[in-house]
Amino acid sequence: MATPQELARFESGPQNPRERVWWDRYSHERLNAWRQVQDPLADRCAAQIKFTRPSGLLEEVEKRAREEGGDFQAFLDHCYSVPAWVDFDAMELGRRMYRRNGALQGLVLMCSSLVEGYAHNKPSQVLVATGRLQKDVSRRIYETGQMLHNIVGDDGIRPGSLGHRTLMEVRLLHAAVRQFLANNPRWDNAKYDLPINQEDMAGTILEF
Repeated sequence: MATPQELARFESGPQNPRERVWWDRYSHERLNAWRQVQDPLADRCAAQIKFTRPSGLLEEVEKRAREEGGDFQAFLDHCYSVPAWVDFDAMELGRRMYRRNGALQGLVLMCSSLVEGYAHNKPSQVLVATGRLQKDVSRRIYETGQMLHNIVGDDGIRPGSLGHRTLMEVRLLHAAVRQFLANNPRWDNAKYDLPINQEDMAGTILEF
């Protein structure tokens, strides 16, 4: 959470042209727009399949893509399309550092990243609504740790790798959760914004 000093600094506004660029790019207006964007490709898939175990979601999408194409194939095509700016070689040093300091990163995850994430009111409401912040905390922490372990494997997140498949599974799991909350009268979009939106996910990446 922001400290009093950080809030005061924010109130003073940008102090130079470089700060002005960042100030405009991450203004409340722009961030608010991202709070209304989720993951249309994954969401369309989740709307057409019955929820199973997380890994089962990807297997189902792959099966339906072979049989039907459509939204399922569109999701897979998108996941296997690597943006031009991605440099897997540049990621290699970070991957090695993460693997080398696995025990320390686990401690940071447990005592800082997850705690900080749970302290944010709107995103944490998703965990409250699904019961995952009360009933199976240990399992959630294990799953998060397993995801991080997978994405720093030997092939990192290159298409087709274990890490890449894990991220695809997470996208589909998030879509399944959004599907569940869309039919939950207790979820208030006006109060909490759209669940698991793009701003929430960007914030999670920064925490980790």
